[in-house]
Amino acid sequence: MKPSLKSTLIIATVVIISVGISVLLYTFSSPTERKSFVDKRPMIDILEIRNSSIPIQVPIIGKLTAKNKISIYAEVSGVLEGSQKEFLAGQHYRAGEVMLKIKADEAELSLKSKRSDLLTAIATLLPELKLAYPTSYQAWSSYITQCNIEQKLAPLPTIHEERERFMVAGKGIPKHFYEIKALEARLDKYLITAPFEGTLISHSIRTGDLVRSGQELGVFIDPREYELEAKISIDDMASIRIKDRVKLEADRSSKVLPGSVERINQGIDPKTQMFSIFISIFDKSIYEGMYLSGKIITSTSQLGVRIPRTMLIDGNSILKYEDGHVFQQTVNVVAEQGEYVIVTDLAEGAQVSTRVQNLRSGQEVRTADAGTPMTTEQAKSAPEGKRGKKSDGQE
Repeated sequence: MKPSLKSTLIIATVVIISVGISVLLYTFSSPTERKSFVDKRPMIDILEIRNSSIPIQVPIIGKLTAKNKISIYAEVSGVLEGSQKEFLAGQHYRAGEVMLKIKADEAELSLKSKRSDLLTAIATLLPELKLAYPTSYQAWSSYITQCNIEQKLAPLPTIHEERERFMVAGKGIPKHFYEIKALEARLDKYLITAPFEGTLISHSIRTGDLVRSGQELGVFIDPREYELEAKISIDDMASIRIKDRVKLEADRSSKVLPGSVERINQGIDPKTQMFSIFISIFDKSIYEGMYLSGKIITSTSQLGVRIPRTMLIDGNSILKYEDGHVFQQTVNVVAEQGEYVIVTDLAEGAQVSTRVQNLRSGQEVRTADAGTPMTTEQAKSAPEGKRGKKSDGQE
């Protein structure tokens, strides 16, 4: 290699190294760009407490039962005869209309035989009465003349003398008379009539079937008036009164059915430790066995505030906001109303965080920019970062 070329290469290498070092030194000597500050404090919404008098509402659910509902049982035996209306579920009857007729030929013949025995006993008594008590003779003679073995017996003539009473008893007349009255009452049971206007909702026998004494034949209801039995807790029991208003509705129906508390059972169910209440309902769109749910609007009220259930921690605490921090505070939950609860021991004007997830007591937080006042309904559904200020206390 020529000396001149070698010198040129050395000079070029020195220049390149010098430039690289200069660039590197310039890079290290330039000031570092400062990063912007990021506030990592959780953002919360604020609800300002405004206490008011809130009616206590008790949620309920129960099954409808006709207020007038009877099970029809047979008190005698025999074959079921046909009647004007066939005894089937869905059949409607007026009050007093014949529902069932059981064949009673044997019972009728036995009754006629007993009536005949009574007339025979009175006939053997008449000669003695004619001699001893002519006035009484006329009464007993008229009785036997008017008596018809096809019809029910009239009351026996009045007895005025003690000796006459002995004569009548000696012939066994009172015994025959009351045996006949018992058979007449039994014969009436072969014919079953509707006790009130209503509808047969179930049956277990048809025309021609053998009916046995004590057998259940069907269930009969008045479909115009119903009552609902619901269970309530011991705590709710103190708030409910007779005649309290009730709002009910059926599944998949938006129609509100009005009712009222009619009876409260003062005995507690030992299995469930709950009380039974009975609610009276009048409506044409309800039916036997239907389930309804709703709430009792009690006449009892509490001074407190209604807040979303989602604001509770473990069902009995909230996060109170003070000086940029949240603190857990136990509250007194006095009632539940669906997605809301009523609490009574929050101070007027206290600020409460609507957010409880991923927060701990004593944690520093920040709030969103001030906006329009927030109601409890808004606090329930508002997205995080939208600040609210006041609770409305009630619906």
